[in-house]
Amino acid sequence: MKKIVSSLVLALLIVTVTVPFSYANSTSNAVTITTSAVTIVSPATNVIYTKDLLLSLRVSEQTNVKLSVYKATDLETPILGPVTYENTSNLNFYTKTIPNIKPGIYRIVVLDLSNSIETKCDVTVKEKPASAPNKIFNAPTQNSALQIIQTVFKSIFGGQEK
Repeated sequence: MKKIVSSLVLALLIVTVTVPFSYANSTSNAVTITTSAVTIVSPATNVIYTKDLLLSLRVSEQTNVKLSVYKATDLETPILGPVTYENTSNLNFYTKTIPNIKPGIYRIVVLDLSNSIETKCDVTVKEKPASAPNKIFNAPTQNSALQIIQTVFKSIFGGQEK
C-alpha cells in the first residue's frame, strides 16, 4: 500500500513541476517581436502601468535602426522620432524613455534600414493604480508548497516527531 501511495505522490510531484513549464511559452500578452537583427525588449507586455514609457531594442548585428512612436489615434504625427540609431557592433542595446506619457494606446514602429524590415506593435499605457500595502512578509506560511509536500511525506513515511 505504501508503494502505491508513494508512486502516486511521486507522479503528482512530477506533474506539478512540469506543467507550469509547458505553458510558459504560451503567454498571449508578450510584446517581444524579433526581426532578423532587431528585438523589441521593452515594453515586455501589451499593457503597462507607468508614467514613463521605456523603450529598449536589442540589435544583434551591424545595422541602422529607425524608431518611431505614435499615438494610435494619430498615426501621422510621431510623439517620438523618427530616431535613427547606428549599431557598429554585433550586439548592442538602444534605450529611450518617453517621460510623463499619458494613458492610451501607442504604436511602436521599428525599421531595420539594412534589411528593410519594419516591425510594429501596439502598447496600452494605463495609469499606475494606487499601491496596496505590501503584505508579502505578513503572509502566513502554513499553506506553502513546501509545507504541503512535507506533510504528505510525513504521512506516507511516518515522520513523527520525537
